[in-house]
Parts: sequence; C-alpha cells; structure tokens
Amino acid sequence: MTIPADLRESAMVYKLTGWRRWLTPILPAIFPSRVTGMITATGGAWNRIISDESAGQYE
Repeated sequence: MTIPADLRESAMVYKLTGWRRWLTPILPAIFPSRVTGMITATGGAWNRIISDESAGQYE
C-alpha cells in the first residue's frame, strides 16, 4: 500500500522525522489494511485447522 501524497507532503511541511513520521501519518494510513490482512489470515488459519481436523490429520 502506498501512503497518499497529501500525508507525505504534510509530514514534510511539519518537518516530521523518524518515529514522529511513522506515528503521525504513516501508521494511521496503513492501519486499516493491516487489520483487514490479520482478519483474513486468521480466517484462513481457522479454515485450515477445521479442514485438517475433518480429514483426520489431528488424531
């Protein structure tokens, strides 16, 4: 995912560097994608566990 140009520009205008740049514009911008990815991965792992149990691989 790319960070929107206006967020990058605002970080430059306010002269944010290092951790402040990560905590202020970048982390909030990538948060929804990370949450969606974690939910998808959890669902995939759950499906794998259920299918393995039904196939008899966990005895």
